[in-house]
Parts: sequence; C-alpha cells; structure tokens
Amino acid sequence: MWFEDSPPPPTLVPREGLARHRLRVFSPKRPEDACAPTRLEYLAAKCGREFHIDRVDTVWRREREASGSQRRKLLTERENHLHGIIERLRPDPGRFQGYDTPPRRPAKEVMGSGFDPRLIVLNISGRGLSLPGTLRLTGALRGALMAAVPQPPPEWLSGHAPDGSRSEKPHVAFLPLPFVGREYADGRVMGVALAIPRGLDPGAAEHVLGAWLRDEEHSLPRRHRLFDGRWFECEVEVETRESPPFSLRPETWTGPAASWGTVTPVVLDRHFDGEDRWERAAESVKDSCERIGLPRPASVLLHPVSMFGGTPRSSDFAPLSRKVDGGRMHHSHAVLVFGEVVEGPILVGAGRYRGYGLCRPLRPGESAR
Repeated sequence: MWFEDSPPPPTLVPREGLARHRLRVFSPKRPEDACAPTRLEYLAAKCGREFHIDRVDTVWRREREASGSQRRKLLTERENHLHGIIERLRPDPGRFQGYDTPPRRPAKEVMGSGFDPRLIVLNISGRGLSLPGTLRLTGALRGALMAAVPQPPPEWLSGHAPDGSRSEKPHVAFLPLPFVGREYADGRVMGVALAIPRGLDPGAAEHVLGAWLRDEEHSLPRRHRLFDGRWFECEVEVETRESPPFSLRPETWTGPAASWGTVTPVVLDRHFDGEDRWERAAESVKDSCERIGLPRPASVLLHPVSMFGGTPRSSDFAPLSRKVDGGRMHHSHAVLVFGEVVEGPILVGAGRYRGYGLCRPLRPGESAR
C-alpha cells in the first residue's frame, strides 16, 4: 500500500439500504466500547490465545515413535486437533457496508417520476424470453419475491393496503431490460429491474429485500429460478459487474433527458372514439405523466412502432384486461417530449407496475428508426 496525495474520484461510495455491492469493512470503536480491544488487538489476541503449536509438536513426536494402529490413532488425533485450531482461529467477521457507484449530480435540479432512479438490476441467465413476454416474466418475478419476503408484505411492495384493497400509494414496479436501440438489437430481455418508490426509507427496503437479494452470512448474491413451465426458464441475480452491458445500466433507463420513447407499449386508461380519438388518447398519456409526478409533456406521439430498433410492434404485446368488466385495454407505443429535462425511470399508463409503458431516453445515434 501507499499514500496518494491526489487520489482519483472514487468508483464506489458507501450507500445505505440496498446497494449493488456489499463489502466487509472495519467496525468503528464506539464511545461505550472504550475498554474493548481494537480490531487489530482482537486479531492478535485471537491468534496468540488459540495457537498451541507445542501440543501439535508433542503429538507429532509420539506419532513418529509409534507404529501400526497406534500411529493411525495418533494421526487422527493430530488432524482433529489441527482442525479445532483452524476453526477457533477464524475471527468473527466484520460488518458489511453497501457500496455503489457515486450518484451523478446534474447541472441543475431536475424533476423525476415517483420511482427512485437507483434501480435494483437483476441479470438473467438461462432460457429467457423476448420482450412481448414481459407480463409473464414480471409476474413470475413478483410471485417469487412476494412468497419469499417476511409476511405480510408491506404496502410499498405488494401494492395492497392492510385491508386487502388496492393501494393508492406508489409501490414497487417490475420492468424488463431489453436489448434494443443498438446495432444488432433483437429485443431479447437481458435483465429485469425493481423500481422502488422515491423517498422510501433505505432501511425498510434493505430489511424486506436484502435477504432475498443476498446471502446474509457471506453477503453474496442469491440466485432465483423463474419459470412458468412453458414459455421461459431462467435464473436471476443482482447485477454486480463493474461494466455491465448497456441495457443493464440504470442510467440507460433513467436519463435525464427531454425526449423519451417507449420500449413496451403504454396502456390507455380508457377507450376513445371519434375522429379526434388519437388526440384525446395522447392527452390521457399526458395525464398519466402528471400522475407519477412528472411535468405535463409538451407533446405525445402515439404509434404502433417504437422508435428503438429491435422493439416489437405494440400489437405483438399481450393486452391487459379491465378488472371491472374484463374488457380489453388498448395500448400503443409512444414518444414523449417534455419542455424540460426530466429524470426516470418513466413508466406510464395502466400497466406500469407490471412493466408496460417503460420509456427510455432518446439519445442521438442510439435509435435505429
């Protein structure tokens, strides 16, 4: 090691609550622990107290002088004794601290949606599926998570109030992360992400989701199998690579930007008739943006084709049904243009908590259409 007078900017910084990495760190000595040893003193004392090398030498000497069954007995005794020493020599682990990439500081404050821009990204391995299977994938992920967390799940996760009714508060959204808008993009889903409500207490999120995301003892990512018996069978785990693929980077989906395009269609909240139906449908999408805390877009364009190459047409996606009468809800791809730069993630429309209405910033050179 060495001292550096002019260190470069850190690539990882401490983060409370859910974080991409969990690293073992030193525990600071608290004032009430004034009589307790420091970590270094503890390790030195642990080593000096337990390592009885003279006992091992005695057994070894007797083993050389013995023969036959007596030697085998002494050999077993020595191995057991050494194993006991090694076990006792293992120190108590230090505490773990969450670390993540430093937050980007925009030049000025920007408005954001009701979702936290620090997405919890999970990569997918195994037999995945293409983007039109979004509802199946997000449904399987939500089911696996809801079954594993402490019961009953909190309102911010389940989307249901304590009495079982639908929650009126923002809750976790599950969104696909597809390979689109790049050269050779084919629309396959490379990962999924959890978007938690903005302003949620980090400790509450870690308490509920931490054990599902990581092994608590070793703080290593847990793998979870997702399948529906027919369409897909895959495993998901927290994305921890230093340079993940472009589609698995949170900033790919959060901007900030003034222009956004959908990669999964926006579900319209009602049916529109008449010659001006598309204008009224576009106004309803603007209303949806305001409902999630964004400014009203200056313009909205609805179209069956996404601006991002590799994205299937809106007609390829399974429709949602109204809970009231079971009727089919219409959906469409969209382009949202705001009068100012805004921050994502942006999920609009009736199916936003299940992965529909997911937008991505429109950047020069990324779109193939």
